[in-house]
This record gives sequence, structure tokens and C-alpha cells, in this order.
Amino acid sequence: ALAGARSGFTLKRAKARAAVPEFDAIRDAARDLKNHVLANLDLYLERYEARVIESGGHVHWAETAEDARRIVLDICRRAGAKTVNKGKTMIGEECGINAMLEENVDILTFPMNWTKRLAEIPEAEQEMLSQLESTRIDGQKPTVMVQHTLGEILEPCKATYPCAGRTMFETDSLPPNWVSRCNTLNKIWVPSQFNVDTFESAGVQKDKLRILHPAIDVEQYQDIGTPIDFGSGKKINFLSVFDWTERKGWDNLIRAWAQEFAPDDDVCLVLKVWSSGGKTMDQIGEEIEEFLGTLGTTSANCAEIIIYDHHIPEADMPRLYAGADAFVLPTRGEGWGRPIMEAMASGVLAIATNWSGCTEFMTKENSLPIDFELAPCSAKAVSQAAWFAGHNWAEVHIPHLQFLMRCVAREVPLLKKFAAQGRQDILTRFDRKAIGAQLRHLLLELAEQRTSK
Repeated sequence: ALAGARSGFTLKRAKARAAVPEFDAIRDAARDLKNHVLANLDLYLERYEARVIESGGHVHWAETAEDARRIVLDICRRAGAKTVNKGKTMIGEECGINAMLEENVDILTFPMNWTKRLAEIPEAEQEMLSQLESTRIDGQKPTVMVQHTLGEILEPCKATYPCAGRTMFETDSLPPNWVSRCNTLNKIWVPSQFNVDTFESAGVQKDKLRILHPAIDVEQYQDIGTPIDFGSGKKINFLSVFDWTERKGWDNLIRAWAQEFAPDDDVCLVLKVWSSGGKTMDQIGEEIEEFLGTLGTTSANCAEIIIYDHHIPEADMPRLYAGADAFVLPTRGEGWGRPIMEAMASGVLAIATNWSGCTEFMTKENSLPIDFELAPCSAKAVSQAAWFAGHNWAEVHIPHLQFLMRCVAREVPLLKKFAAQGRQDILTRFDRKAIGAQLRHLLLELAEQRTSK
């Protein structure tokens, strides 16, 4: 039968070719057309997109198979699709679309309020989260629960499915009620090895602890645009972004600044701050002046300090960072240190304490870590947050902080290499694709908790 198929095909093809005298010319024209289109594929795809848009449609661009799968899944989620009909195509097979749709995960979200402040997130993400609050869970699929909140708010797993808690803490220990609540869950996801060590030391069971890094939207930091001008008129601008609390080390920053830079230094310290304690920018300015008074000086006797009291939309934060020559934060402890991470992603040199969560992404090759010593959390900090009682955190070495800032002011050439390396490290290690792979592994591991019971 196979022999007949081979000979039959050959004979029929020869007969059809003989019936078309111009066969060779047509074949050559088709080959040339194909080669022309492939050589100019970008042009024709853009023309196709323009026609689709004119007709009210939308074309999605995907550079990789993973991009294509993500786009299809996003479309399904936005539409609330439960059943999907698709045509069979080779590109679909090569991208793994079928496998992805079969492996699709239903996501149900619910709020766990711990503050009255609302995070500013893009409208599209707000809409997506709202839609996910009404997802219907298929009881036939493996189900897991993940809580993203403070340790003291983690709820014991009452359902039949396994539960994980994603949380973090900034000192060398944990409040006792955090430990007990963490140990009621199957897994605890923390952002760094620092927290793996501190949680275990505080009493959280070691076999429950896993690392899940925070992600960054790489696209937001690819084409940053025009850097924001702080209006200082100075050659070198240092930027610090933080909540005005004792833990962020603002007093050590001001102390080092006042001791290192005089009014005639061509530098400026820009503070983009807010206050979870309800202080106004005027009150923060007064507190800075009072603190300088305890050092025997005033703001008039040191280099310029600006409190940048302008609202910056989330989408423009990369432009804010890019307006600085260096980012500086002598923090006493971070669960992660997102502003440090974002500054590095923007290509800005970071100066921050060489301790706690930020050491997961800061190295001596991509930033300027500040030397420190561990010390008990201050009485003032405990009065602001009682859970710091009995804990230790980092106190930076002020002369070392002064030295690092002076290196920036002197424009030491090597520092540009550090900043470039920092940007590359953040955008490579912590993009959503990389962290999505981490998350998938952890979810599958969590689902196995149910399977093994």
C-alpha cells in the first residue's frame, strides 16, 4: 500500500504539472513571493496590525512562547472564560498553548485588610483583582490557599486544602504571635534567606520555610523616559524614598549628611517621604530642623535638603529614581527594600545598609553596602511599634556612610559600573517571568501537601 502511495503520488503530480505549461514560472514566482514576505515580515505584520485595528480588533505581540502563553491566559482571565475553542496550528503546538490551557489555574482573591491606606496600582490590575474576587472554584481541581499579609493576621488553615502564608519581618526576630500563627500553616513563603534565618531562629519550623522573591515589572524600567528634575540646581542629587519612621534610619541619614557636606558642596539630598504615622511634610521638616539642633547645627549650615512634596504616579517612579545620581537609605532593617530595588532597576547607584532583606539583591559588585553593627531596637521604636520589643536591628557606621556619599559626590568612575551591574542584576533575576517560575514550583509543592494526605 505504501509503495502504491509513493508511485501514485509521483504519477499524478507529473500529470498535473504537464497540464500547466507555465508550472515552473508559477513555482518560481511563489518561491520569490515567499522569500520577499519573509525578508520583509516586520513590515507586513505592522500593516496587518493596522488593518485589524481599523476594523476594531487588537493584535498581541509575543517575542517568546512564554509571552504567547501569558497573553492567551490573560485574555481568558479577563473574559472569565471557562471553555476555550481554538484552531489547530503548528505555532500553537510549538508554544505549548494546549498544555497551558489544560494546566490553567483558577484564582480566587479576597482582601485581608490590615491598614486603611490603599496601594496605588494600575487600573488594569485593579480590574483584574476585582474580577478574581468572583472566581468560581472547580472543586474537582487541587486547591490551595495563599495568604499575603502580616504574620499576626495569618489565619489558621481551617479548610481541607493546604495553606501557605507569604510574609516578612525587618529585625533579627519575630513577635511571639507571629511564630504561633506561622506554625499553623503548611508553608511560609518569605522573600529572602535573611528571613529564612530569622524566622527559624524565632521558632518557625524550618521545613515550612521557602523563599519567594518579590517581582518587578521589567517593561516599566526598559524605556524610562525623561528623568524628573528636582529643581535643586545642584550637580549631584541623592534621593531617598521611605516611610518616615525610626526603622528607616532617617536620623542617621541626616546626621551623616550634616557632618559630611557643607553649604558650598554642589550636592542636594532629596527626600521623597510619606508618614504612616500621619505627620505632614511641614512637621517632618520641623523634625529635621530639631534633630539638626541636637547636633549643634542647622539646615543653613549644611548642604541643601529638599522634601520633594509632589505626587508621583506609580508609572512615573522610574523617572523619579532616574533623576538622582545615587539612592541612599541607611535603614535599620528591611523585609525586602523595594525602593532600593526599584532605584537599582532604574540604573541608579544604591547606598544602603548591608543587612536584612535587601542583601538578597545588593552585593559589593552592584551597589555600595554600608557597614553596620547590631543594636537593640530603640525605646522610641518600641513606642511606635511594640512588636520590636527585645529585638535587634542595624545601626550603620556613620563615617562609612559619609565616605560612600563623598565617593558619589567626587564622581568616582567605578561607581557607574556598579550601577550598570545593579540594573542588570535586578532586571534579570527579578522579572515576573523568573519569579513566576518560582511561584509555580511553590504552588505545585503546596498542592502535593494535599496529595500526600
